[in-house]
Amino acid sequence: MRKIRPHPGFASIALALVCALPVTAAELPSVPAQSASRADSSGFDGTVEAVRQTVIAAQVSGAIVQLEARVGERVKAGQQLLRIDTRAADQNAAASQAQV
Repeated sequence: MRKIRPHPGFASIALALVCALPVTAAELPSVPAQSASRADSSGFDGTVEAVRQTVIAAQVSGAIVQLEARVGERVKAGQQLLRIDTRAADQNAAASQAQV
């Protein structure tokens, strides 16, 4: 009878898949912040991370001529974040149109 041995990389692949699973906010405990006197307080190190992150990409390339939002600033849906110099894109569009 032949023994079947697991592939040596199987454990690392399984670990990577488990670590890639999304963590929802419901799984994380939270405690409301309260003010306290110096004697009642404790110090803790930690990292604050955003709940949601978004990748932003432009449909055309060009130089940024005006930046409306700063890092860490709260933005709203539909808010203009930046302006791109569209002269190069306009010239490419005109050249494409001329070839038609």
